[in-house]
This record gives sequence, structure tokens and C-alpha cells, in this order.
Amino acid sequence: MKNNIILTTRIAIISLLVSLLAVKSAVCQNEDTVMTTIWCDDFEGGGGPWRLVDNDGNGNNWTVSSNYPNSGTYSLFAGFSTTQEDNWAISPAVAIADTLSHVELTWQVSGYGNYVESYDCLIVHGDSVTSEYDSVYGEQVSGGYYARSVDLSQYAGDTIHVVFRHRSHFQNFLCIDDVCISGTAHRQNPEPHQPTVTIVSADSALIGEQVSFHAEGEYAETYLWTFEGADTESSTEQTATATWSDTGRYTVTVLVTNEEGRATDMKTITIYKEAETGVRESIEKLEIEIYPNPAGDIVTVEAPVECETTILDQKGVCVVESTRAKKIEVSDLPRGIYHVVISDGKRCVTRKLLHL
Repeated sequence: MKNNIILTTRIAIISLLVSLLAVKSAVCQNEDTVMTTIWCDDFEGGGGPWRLVDNDGNGNNWTVSSNYPNSGTYSLFAGFSTTQEDNWAISPAVAIADTLSHVELTWQVSGYGNYVESYDCLIVHGDSVTSEYDSVYGEQVSGGYYARSVDLSQYAGDTIHVVFRHRSHFQNFLCIDDVCISGTAHRQNPEPHQPTVTIVSADSALIGEQVSFHAEGEYAETYLWTFEGADTESSTEQTATATWSDTGRYTVTVLVTNEEGRATDMKTITIYKEAETGVRESIEKLEIEIYPNPAGDIVTVEAPVECETTILDQKGVCVVESTRAKKIEVSDLPRGIYHVVISDGKRCVTRKLLHL
């Protein structure tokens, strides 16, 4: 008996888990699709784009009327005939994208009282009553508005016309209103990517000199820098700075993350008390000019010592490789803000550049 209870409990738990997974799957499926309206007409604009054809030539035809709308002021109206009818209301051309996974036509329809009117809904590939068509719906309808719908998924990738064909039965009136075609498309979720990172900085600096470190890479959303032995312990910016008060070799680490994962890079920087040939001026204090800024097609980098220049975008991706040229071509770069990294071989400084 006890074993049966345990078995029953386990089966119930498994069933519950399966149900939860099914619900989760359904939610995920809904999150991956989006409903879009392709075309709608409530006839408030007078029905101008529709072609109204008295196909039997008896003088009776569809009109856009205020007699009996479902919503608003107007509807498509055919009525008060004493004969059998063959009248076509042909919509404007509607292009249905081939990327839609489900396409639906909806409309509201009404007759009057107990009088029954007959009509068909057709899908036409041309714009006349002689064009090839498919009959997708037909009925006899009496008083009161009714919501109707038809699956048009087979027409994804086509350009079609919707036709309402009136065929009188009890010689009263028929109204069509609020005609819409909508579709369901799968969201194009971006392909997930692991972040990448490489530290761009000088290899050495002097005591007390501010050193700039830039995290070059792609797809990073967060940054965490740690500076061994530095006066600044950490930073969460893509470009960070640090200074050291003692000589030595120190490790700088950056960790970048996004929803898909993480990446790290490490670099060793050597801090000197003075340069080998005497105390040298910090590159931060040199008169470096970048002009014009905002830049056009060419940007000029002026420095009193020979330097290499690299240009990075906002994501840290290198868009102009390291060059010693003073005049740099930037005409092919998209408009935006860039980081110009200037290095004399032992240290570097970063400047912002606006490209218009």
C-alpha cells in the first residue's frame, strides 16, 4: 500500500512537471512571435479604394452607407433588392509578406431581422470579376452583426484582393464592416554571443602618472577592472585609469560579462621611478592635438613626440589599426563617438572623437 502511494505521488509530480514545461514552452513560443496588422478598412474613409461591381447589370450594387454600421458611421451596404444579385466589392491590393507564419482575414457581417442574405468571400489574384479566384467562405446570414474569420496563411508571399460577393436570398440588406488582415511573424532574436575583451594600454609608466586602460572587444555589457597595488582598486567603466605610488610590476585584470557568459584579460604594467635616460615628461602632459573635432573625412593627430594612433568605437572594437600617420582617413566610419588611443610605446592616452 505504501509503495502504491509513493508511486502515485511520483506520477503526480512528473505530470505536474510536464504541465509546467508545457506552459513554459507555450509562453516562450508566444514571446517569439508578434502579431502585426497588414491592412484594415472600417469604411470611414468612404470606401474609395474598393471597386464596387454590379456584375449582373441590374442597377443594384454595393454602396458605402450609414444605414447600419457595426462601428463608426459607415459600412459596406447592399440592400433592398427584389431580385437575385451578383455584386462584387473588390478590395485594394494587399501584399502579404512571405515571412508571416500565420495570416488571418476577419470581418463583421449582418443581415436584417429574420431575412436571410447570401454572400461569399473570395480571394482574387487580379482586380476584376474575370480574374482567377478562390472561394474561402460562404454563408446565409440574418440580423445582428457576427464576427467571421478565415485562415489566409496559404497566401503568404502573394498580393491579393478580398472580394465580398452578394447573392440575395430574401431580398433584404447585407452589411460588411471592419475588414482586417493580420499576420503572425517570428521575432528575429539576435544570435547570442559570448563577450570578448583585450586590454589596450601602455606597458609602463612613472610613479604617480595616470595610466589609461581600455577594454577592447565585442558584446560586453558590464566591466570590472582590478588594479594590483594601485591607488585605485577597481572601476566599472569600459575605459579606466589608475596610478601607482611604488615601483614594480603589477597585474591589471578586466572581467566583462553579458547574459551569455564572461571573458577576462590580464596585463602586466611596469612602474618606474624615472625613465632610463632621466625623468621624462608624461604623455598626458604633452600638447597633443586632434583636429578637426568633430571630424569630417580626415582627422589630424599632432604630438611633439612620435606616437602610434589607434581608433576604437564605443564597443571597444578597433576601427582604425595602429598607425604612425598624422593624417588619418575616417570618411568610411559611421557617425558617432570614438576613442582615439595615442601611445609613445611606453604609455598611452585616450581622447574622444566625434565623427559627423
